[in-house]
Amino acid sequence: MQAPNAAKKRPSLGTIPPSAQTRNSFVDKGRWAKTKGTKPVQDPTTVGEIFTKVLVHFCRKVLFVEAKYRLTAYAILLFFASLVTDYMPFPKTYFAYSDNFPNQYFVKFSWGWTFLVTGAFMYLTTAVYCCGNRQQILRHFVRLAIGTLVWFTWTNLFSMIETSTGQCLTKEAALYSVKSRRNCLGKGGKWTSFDISGHAFLLIWCIFFITEEARAIIGWDNIKDFIRHEEHNRGSALRVGSISTDTFEETPLKGLTDGEFEELKQNYGKHDVIAKIVLVGMTFLTLLWDLMIIATALYFHVMIEKVIAGLIAAVMWFAIYRGFYTLEVSPGLPGSGLFKYSDVKPAAVAATPKPSTSLGKGSSTAKVNKPASLPDDVPKFMGMPLYALRKRKDELEMDDLDSPTK
Repeated sequence: MQAPNAAKKRPSLGTIPPSAQTRNSFVDKGRWAKTKGTKPVQDPTTVGEIFTKVLVHFCRKVLFVEAKYRLTAYAILLFFASLVTDYMPFPKTYFAYSDNFPNQYFVKFSWGWTFLVTGAFMYLTTAVYCCGNRQQILRHFVRLAIGTLVWFTWTNLFSMIETSTGQCLTKEAALYSVKSRRNCLGKGGKWTSFDISGHAFLLIWCIFFITEEARAIIGWDNIKDFIRHEEHNRGSALRVGSISTDTFEETPLKGLTDGEFEELKQNYGKHDVIAKIVLVGMTFLTLLWDLMIIATALYFHVMIEKVIAGLIAAVMWFAIYRGFYTLEVSPGLPGSGLFKYSDVKPAAVAATPKPSTSLGKGSSTAKVNKPASLPDDVPKFMGMPLYALRKRKDELEMDDLDSPTK
């Protein structure tokens, strides 16, 4: 029987079972090995960024309603609601009077508001996805000029139709010499004409213009990840022979020159927050224009005048954004620049294979090292492995093996 105070003999490596050797080898190599990684990690998300993401998410819900649902809603308003109110006038509200504040200061200048806010958004976003290329930026601004041409052409055409079909009536007789609404009202007459609703046309056109141009924000936050990954990949290409060669998969920014890439990083940093603030302004205008379309459908013009105006606006949107802008000769759709980002997800990490020595005699094929897996019997606390307890348990098991049987 072994003496109580006898020194315990530590078993030699040859007496340790293979399973214990494997576990101890894992502890010695995996616990203390120092790893050197150069892969960048995403910056911590701040409270401001969380609030901005929530706000942009709301804006996208408002702006990116499917076109078929918008068109259906406008058709119901301009046809059915207008038809009902032609025979059963809707009760008077604040919006029934043309001198209401939104009508006087927003609707009458609706294209001006749309031009300024959407134009600012176009500049901020094109400077990023065009990497500061002035020729590409100006090409996208052609869409703003085309939108202005649509507004100017149709509103003036409606005015010409109203003037040519108008007639000034008084209690006594018709005043054929009076050729304008203003002069007719000045003489105490009543002006009657076929007056296609300029408000219905312009409000619907402005809404479709805003919602189409706002699509540049789709996938916008991916650009930040692309920049971080591409910067790491380009830096890794210069560190040939370094210990860690882990890189990300190719990003859409790979084809950019160094100058374009630096311009992209600079412009994205400057314009990111401002572009999202302007997007909120575009959302506000969209909601306001929708409200004023409802007011127009309930209180102004007759049904046929509003239906024709809405139909023209819808046809112009479809012909331009779903037709012309998809052609090569066109300025292109919003978001089309020197790289794609709207339909591309950030790349995952692709570890560069590290060759190891051949295994076994006569083997000449290099194997790829695989990380050791954690043994199932390693004690854990809150998910973290406790290697010291595992090692102590192995030592006690070895002592039991060396102790003589009774």
